[in-house]
Amino acid sequence: MNKLYFLLLSIQVNFIGIISAESIDKYDDPHFKDDRATSVELWEWRFDEVAKECERFLGPNGYGGVLISTVWEHELMENPVVNNKYGLISYKIMTRYGNEAQLADMAERCNSVGVRVYVDCNIGTTSFPYKGGGFSGTPLDGRNRSYPGIPFSMENFNYGPSCPTKSGNIENPKNPIQLRNCMLTGLNDLDNGQKYVQDKIVEAINKLIGSGIAGIRIDASYLNWLKNLKKISERTNDLDIRFFEKNSTIHIFHSIKYESGLKPSPGPNPEGYQKIGSIVAVDARRKIVDAFRKRDYERIADLITPHDEAWNRIPSQSAVILIDSAAYQNEDLPSDAINFRLPYTLIRATAFMLAWPYGLPLVMSSFNYTIAPAPEFWKLNPMARKWPAARAPVGPNGFSADVIIKSDSSCGYPWICEHRWKSISNMVKFRNVIGDEPVENWVILGEDVIAFSRGSKGFILIVNDASLINYEFQTGLPEGEYCDIISGNLTGDPKKPCSGDIIKVQSDGRAQIYLDVGTDKTSVIAFHIKSRVPEEFRDSFK
Repeated sequence: MNKLYFLLLSIQVNFIGIISAESIDKYDDPHFKDDRATSVELWEWRFDEVAKECERFLGPNGYGGVLISTVWEHELMENPVVNNKYGLISYKIMTRYGNEAQLADMAERCNSVGVRVYVDCNIGTTSFPYKGGGFSGTPLDGRNRSYPGIPFSMENFNYGPSCPTKSGNIENPKNPIQLRNCMLTGLNDLDNGQKYVQDKIVEAINKLIGSGIAGIRIDASYLNWLKNLKKISERTNDLDIRFFEKNSTIHIFHSIKYESGLKPSPGPNPEGYQKIGSIVAVDARRKIVDAFRKRDYERIADLITPHDEAWNRIPSQSAVILIDSAAYQNEDLPSDAINFRLPYTLIRATAFMLAWPYGLPLVMSSFNYTIAPAPEFWKLNPMARKWPAARAPVGPNGFSADVIIKSDSSCGYPWICEHRWKSISNMVKFRNVIGDEPVENWVILGEDVIAFSRGSKGFILIVNDASLINYEFQTGLPEGEYCDIISGNLTGDPKKPCSGDIIKVQSDGRAQIYLDVGTDKTSVIAFHIKSRVPEEFRDSFK
């Protein structure tokens, strides 16, 4: 060890609590099948490619859900950037990701292999104020707030007296009226407090429900008055009985930047939005990222603090927890982000997220983008110029590009496919196996080495520095030899039953574990009851 001290804790941690059927509220239930517990965001994937991935990888590897890109008609651009998919033109299901029939086919195919589908939805804004057209040819006149494909016209938007700023834009995000009644960087702001506007939104969401989806992510929920979101959610139909139990309610989760300091109510604090769905747990994500990036003196040993606001501000049953998302894909990788550009750090942080009993985990699956020139109509607004103009991965026909799966199960450029990395997909299975087992047998060695068991079903060791670990841990698991799921898998071959490292657990549950971070950059060891080497193979490979 390169530390001068160590602290050994062996405690049972029950302060967070895993999600159970009894604790889930009306809109919190993700409707996972069987023991599944994790979703993945397939960023910029076409509907037909998502369907194929459900069948060939997500379903067989235990993923419970998939978040897809927006499905309503967006702006048509010659060189599209990822942000323009939120430029709502109409509620036609026709985007660079596919059409209505392809969406329905994807939902049916994913549901059939146990993977639920969630749709990214924008219900608060339309486009910038310019003349143009949508992906399917629908015209728009944003200058006059005219969207004939819906139709929306001038009286359906917030502007003039409803917005208290001279520019018509949000100038002070801590002002709740500006935040909900003014434009975000010049985007036309819908007045979704009007019954007519709500009718159109509800009709569009119910059409998605009829196609077989399980839920929606509401983009930038904090830009909408809570009372309006509540009215919209209450009018959504029950889920399709072809795939879900009778009277099942749509799963809703919100993107809320409540860290802006707008609290208490009427600002966008999570307590209000929690009544109508789950919430991306910004505090918890930040705590994990800061610990693994070692920001502001945070270390992974700090992640066990039971009364930390990060674990308590949003209850586990109402939290969506993630490490990475489309919002953190910046090319220069700011210090508050972890993405594929720090692959080993991403693996360690994701492993912790999936082993720790908090929230609904969402794994990010990225693509490696290039920066494109900002569209001309973005240049009309100074704030919009700051947006990262990430070029969308489109083919020559204007649709999102094919996803190429290589012989080693990785994806071809530009797709990163972190969800296919063995260390991450195996931790998804780990979470399915451990279920609601409590955290036990905590060990902290210095500030950057932690280990714990999940009852008698799983054990994980994470090292976030350059330490050499040779330590006897209490794993909590029954006696046996276990395949480390980070380095390998069970093979079924009696001569080599595990393609990676094997951990031998003694009759008292203890195991001597050696890990040299100098040669093992992943710096994680994890195993669970289902990665146990079969009895008939024991000792045969020695």
